[in-house]
Amino acid sequence: MEIITGAGEWAQPAAGAANDWVEQLKVPDLSVGTYCIPAGGVDDQSPHTEDEIYVVTAGRARIGA
Repeated sequence: MEIITGAGEWAQPAAGAANDWVEQLKVPDLSVGTYCIPAGGVDDQSPHTEDEIYVVTAGRARIGA
């Protein structure tokens, strides 16, 4: 088992980062990280091969296809 420091907490992306995704764990079959989409924002990620789990940590959200 591996304990991930800061898991479940949004991490500020590094200055100049390409997007708001901050990866905290990467193993062959799983990656864990945080991604901030502001109120009224759009998830502009391209399709990718990994499944996603969305967790709303404040306010409300609507997730559509």
